[in-house]
Amino acid sequence: MVNLPLSRIPEIFVGALDYRRDCDAMDIGQATFNEERLYRALEHFAVAWHREHGRPAIVLDLCCATGLTAERIASAVPVKSIALVDIDPDMLSRAGIRCAPRSPIESYCVDAVTFSSTSTFDIILMNSSYHHIEDSRKPAFLVNARSLLSHDGALLVGENFIFESTGSQGKQRSVVRFYSILLKALSDAGEKTQAINIIRRSGLYCWEGFYEYKVSWRYFLTQIQEAGLEVREYVAVWTATDDPRDFAGSCAVRLARR
Repeated sequence: MVNLPLSRIPEIFVGALDYRRDCDAMDIGQATFNEERLYRALEHFAVAWHREHGRPAIVLDLCCATGLTAERIASAVPVKSIALVDIDPDMLSRAGIRCAPRSPIESYCVDAVTFSSTSTFDIILMNSSYHHIEDSRKPAFLVNARSLLSHDGALLVGENFIFESTGSQGKQRSVVRFYSILLKALSDAGEKTQAINIIRRSGLYCWEGFYEYKVSWRYFLTQIQEAGLEVREYVAVWTATDDPRDFAGSCAVRLARR
């Protein structure tokens, strides 16, 4: 974690509300327009997988938080079972309660990077997961996810990608630029002040280099290729700029084994 004087925190992050161990705040922060679009896109990908293969899905949700993504997928397609993985026991407990009416569940309070199973999974969910993994551990996270994916399975990712940058100061400038645009978009869309200030805190975490580790789209593409994965389809549900050479925004991605 980078410990900087309070006076150096960018103005856009003033008023941020912590959510790291607050289940209610986590849910509120996931209810904004761009996050809802990510949920819908991931549902679409799951439906496409089910149409292709015609069987109830065995689902794994890595970094499941409060279980919102697993619940949405289980409401969109037939599900045989759901495995929930999160390192926070309170988040995991809420996820279990939320998903239990939809499907048989198993809960694992473990590190998603090292989670192991003797079974493979048809649909693996990684919504707002990749950016909670430290950059040094991201390759292992993707390799592990690939090893858990069935040969014809779908790895569904929902992510917010920041602008490309170089070096730690460049990364901080990228974070400020990205969140300046996102926070204005949320305000213009009439999102609740509490939700905006929770998102503000996610930006501050990312700027500090603690708990949130967002990266660029190109960085992500390089890592999935190295992990033996490939993009089957993707949709940018919100973009921070109209310049395709400088993409940043909210993107849903369907990955498969290469």
